[in-house]
Amino acid sequence: MTPQSSKPVKATLLKLFIVNNEGEYAGEYAVDEDCTVEFDECLKVMGDSPMEDGQTIFLGDMRVTMLFGTNFNLVAVSKGPLGIQEITWAKATLTTTEAVFTRVLEERRPQPAKNPNLESELRAVKGKLSIAESKLEIEKSKAARETRTLMEQMKALQLQASRVDDMEKQLAAAANKEQMLRREMQSRKETARGIEMTISKAMEREEALRRQFESIKAENESLKSMAARIEETRRQVEGKMEMINRKAMELLEREDRLKEKEQNARPLSVQSMVRP
Repeated sequence: MTPQSSKPVKATLLKLFIVNNEGEYAGEYAVDEDCTVEFDECLKVMGDSPMEDGQTIFLGDMRVTMLFGTNFNLVAVSKGPLGIQEITWAKATLTTTEAVFTRVLEERRPQPAKNPNLESELRAVKGKLSIAESKLEIEKSKAARETRTLMEQMKALQLQASRVDDMEKQLAAAANKEQMLRREMQSRKETARGIEMTISKAMEREEALRRQFESIKAENESLKSMAARIEETRRQVEGKMEMINRKAMELLEREDRLKEKEQNARPLSVQSMVRP
């Protein structure tokens, strides 16, 4: 953000004092009739030191500016510093005043025998000179205005160039940021691809484990069925063994009864054999 430039205080021309090259008062012109400043007051603040062209000193809250001419000079009283327009107008007034005072002084000098044609030509030359000087002052004023305009345009261009530089810096920073974002996005894409591969491998492992689990589950079911069949076979074998044991016991009991009968029958046979 560019700081706001403070506007200069606009000058107000109040009064003009006309002095000759010896510093003697020659007249005055009140631009503002309410201005009560006198020439003596200006002399007091100027003192004995000679002033240069365009030099300004303070008289209270007002300013006193010296403007040099050819035969006469102006002491300008103003509020605020005089600008190009005020100085140009004052010097144009000084040029006109010099022409008037020069003409008055020449009229007061003892004149030789008048030559009407020469006087007419001289007046015409002086008139043209005065007009030329006035035009010159106007051209100077125009040149000063054009100079100010060009300076303002140059400042505007410099400000615009500064803004362009700032924009270029901002664009460069944005480009760098975009490049960084691109690299970050590429890194994230690569990370995402790695994650996707990891997820894919995990899914493959999960599928393999699921198939293994199904296989183990089926094998377990088969083992359970086989165990059930073995249990059934065991029960059947136990039943048959129990039946065989019962039959074996019955056979043993039967064998014992037969042996007992055989023992009981043997004495009878012996007795019958020995009987007469």
